[in-house]
Amino acid sequence: MANDYLALANGYAQELMDMRRTLHMYPEAMHHEVETNRRIREFLDQHGIAHLSPAENITVAVLPGDHGGKVAGIRCDTDALEVVEQSDVPFRSTRPGMMHACGHDGHTAMGLFAARMLHERRAGRAGTVKLIFQPAEEGGKGALKVIDTGAADDVQAFFALHVWPTLPTGQLLVSPGPVCASTDRFTVKITGAGGHGAYPERSADALAAAAALVTQLQHVVSRFVPAMEPCVVSVCSFHAGNRWNVIAGEAGLEGTVRTFSNDIRDQVLARMEEVAHHVAQAHRCTAELTLFSICGPIINDEAMATLAAESAREVFGQSSVHPQAPSMIGDDFAEFSAIAPGAYAFLGIASPDGMLGQRPLHHQQFSLDENALPLGAAWLAATSDRFAGSGA
Repeated sequence: MANDYLALANGYAQELMDMRRTLHMYPEAMHHEVETNRRIREFLDQHGIAHLSPAENITVAVLPGDHGGKVAGIRCDTDALEVVEQSDVPFRSTRPGMMHACGHDGHTAMGLFAARMLHERRAGRAGTVKLIFQPAEEGGKGALKVIDTGAADDVQAFFALHVWPTLPTGQLLVSPGPVCASTDRFTVKITGAGGHGAYPERSADALAAAAALVTQLQHVVSRFVPAMEPCVVSVCSFHAGNRWNVIAGEAGLEGTVRTFSNDIRDQVLARMEEVAHHVAQAHRCTAELTLFSICGPIINDEAMATLAAESAREVFGQSSVHPQAPSMIGDDFAEFSAIAPGAYAFLGIASPDGMLGQRPLHHQQFSLDENALPLGAAWLAATSDRFAGSGA
């Protein structure tokens, strides 16, 4: 079965590549993926594929087989990033300051052709597959917006993949257990009292307090989290002051916390608030820490990951499917676990010659080896088909 999908996908390789390149040229920010969805719907209509449109930036293709079975869901994210592309390919972004720097153009193209193949094979399939084209994965809670529409309520298992730059094309990582960390964004506002740079004793230096806090936050993980518990606290933004001879009365920090355990997450956040308060107090300032929860951790279900790996070995070959090591990146695919179990895989996109797919995710020169696209499309189709037919 999986080899049939791979043969079909290879036959569509040029069209698949063209679709990915078109999507790459017209990236859209999260919550604004309207033109992208217009292209998705045009493709689905062209091939006679039924679809739901619960919002202008959400499309769900509905692909029933010809007899009963289960309902499988495939998630494909559609949003781009506020990144200035620095590549010279002819299909580079036409939108200043926007780029598909995380491979979502590839995810969407693979999903579209998985839908096409499932539709063409509907006479031999059982069950139903839903292709969910989701907005706002990059921290915008797009999965929850899909869930709120009710379009995924009947799905009994979810599957998704993400392109992976450190993995060679022709390989896939999937296994049970932790895959991606929970993601939280935090801000800290430090308030002091500004003054003349010549008289620091008459001020409460918010910049100095914030600088000390950046250093002290690094100790939260190294000194308060058990060594065997994965956890990251990163301060990624620092703003303070606006003139060379004026002591800053305010400062702001922004960063992220990543964990796999809710208990560890709660402990870390409590410790961060305590540290922020006392460091600020030591500098005669105050600190206000605000947390923004982005998504929970992705924990692959054992049965779904096993099924996904079985399909992968048929598509990629026995020796090209490997276990996943947990990653500290986040993905709101995790939110679909509130409906049903699922499996999330990493797809290799690094070309053998080292020319493509070597840049990290979110890099301004991010690229991918397009030879990976038929493999990913075939795996999505084969895995969802395998699950949907398992109840026939």
